[in-house]
Amino acid sequence: MRKRDNYVLILSWFIGLLVLIIAVSGVVSYKLGSSTNSELSPSISNRDLVFVRECLGENTLSGSQKCSSLSCQQIELALIISNFLIEETCGERVARESCESYKQCIKQNFLDINSCSELKDKVCLAEDYRDSKIKGECAEKISNYNYSVKIYNDRKDCPGSFSFYSPSKCQINGIDVC
Repeated sequence: MRKRDNYVLILSWFIGLLVLIIAVSGVVSYKLGSSTNSELSPSISNRDLVFVRECLGENTLSGSQKCSSLSCQQIELALIISNFLIEETCGERVARESCESYKQCIKQNFLDINSCSELKDKVCLAEDYRDSKIKGECAEKISNYNYSVKIYNDRKDCPGSFSFYSPSKCQINGIDVC
């Protein structure tokens, strides 16, 4: 009888431990899943690229029927193609929750950087991008490049020379996109 009680006790401990391990691994995988999902710009498809380029062909995002349904990823791509460089502020990415209001602001005031200041997301105008290859041949090749979206607090915080982007070699962060 005592032997059977010992077996039941050991079996109970084993089942309890197993349930605990499953619960912990579930929580960990959920946390990892959420952090991955909160990343902006996992990748951009060729369809996104074509859609954004057609939109940018109208010179502005505001008032454009074609641009009214741009996704966050497409907005990011539009910013890059349209000479804007977004850099990280305080080491934090733009929260996905703020994407909709940010998107609306960009659409309404695409060429007016300061109009979005209430969102605490000021954008650096990258002069080096203005007539560079990224608007032409590089724009075709950037579609599958996983770039990170970054925000700078103020234009004065923008780096003087954009060393990570080489117009002659058409690179972003040292990676060839042409």
